[in-house]
Amino acid sequence: MWFKQCRFYQLLESIPYDLEDLEAKALTEEFQSCSPLAPMTIGFVPVIDKENAPLLHAANGFIGMRMRVEERLLPAAVVREAAEARAQEVEDKEGRRVGRKERQMLKDETYLQMLPKAFTHSYYMNAIIDTQNDLLFIDNVSNAKLDLALGLIRKTLGSLKITLPETNRPARLMTKWVLEYEIGEHFVIDESCLLQREKDEKAKVKFTNQDLDAACVKDLINEGHEVTQLVMTYQEQCRFTLKDSLAIGPIQYLEFIDEQRKEYADDERAFQQDADFTLSSQLLRELVSAILALVTEAAHAEKEGAHSEQQAPEFDVVV
Repeated sequence: MWFKQCRFYQLLESIPYDLEDLEAKALTEEFQSCSPLAPMTIGFVPVIDKENAPLLHAANGFIGMRMRVEERLLPAAVVREAAEARAQEVEDKEGRRVGRKERQMLKDETYLQMLPKAFTHSYYMNAIIDTQNDLLFIDNVSNAKLDLALGLIRKTLGSLKITLPETNRPARLMTKWVLEYEIGEHFVIDESCLLQREKDEKAKVKFTNQDLDAACVKDLINEGHEVTQLVMTYQEQCRFTLKDSLAIGPIQYLEFIDEQRKEYADDERAFQQDADFTLSSQLLRELVSAILALVTEAAHAEKEGAHSEQQAPEFDVVV
């Protein structure tokens, strides 16, 4: 279960490391293919490719889950064209104009008639719950798809109270890292970033294979640009892009990880998947924890600085 991208959340309520109970709940939301009139369906499928494998997979305080989404492919333009043809047929046959309300009704009817015949398309999303650190990782950064995944997990568990990390504008923090060219002991700033002028989405400058300590980068920052995406390396294990939403991706795993995976490359697939799950989950835990430490420390320092300014004593000036 190697994430190519990641959105992480902090759990406000701990989830017990009880695989038997969670598996029973997941079975109530096991994946079922789309019914003829369903435009989309989502459910759990086994994490491990093994006959009679459970839906969920657990190891070292991690609970892994795999979700399958099946959608019917019925473009709105196709429905609209077919509905317009039906409306034209009514006008020609009955010699009258079809009004807006009737056109909408024809469109709805056309959609329901065409839906069962539409092709289906599936994609998968993975999620990992870190029960020791109260974190949730999902391998997607699309808000719409994240809502689907979170909705299924929340429905399955009965409750899912989450929050994003406490931070004040990550772009400002990443800009500070680039200006100081320093990001702590666990990370190395790479040679790629995206700069954007605040409140102007069109004013973007992308640097690739560029020393970010160079004057041209700092000049743009001094002119009002901020770092909204920054490529970094974590302890020679992975290279990734951190975005101003704190989404991570794409993630590239480096030679250190490849060497570890070679140790079980000849084992059967189910064992490989289990080992991959353990290795990748631990890396995500360490990576996200290190990012959270940086972000939280910066947020607290900013709060303390603002509080100190408010509490600063006033002195009489003697001339």
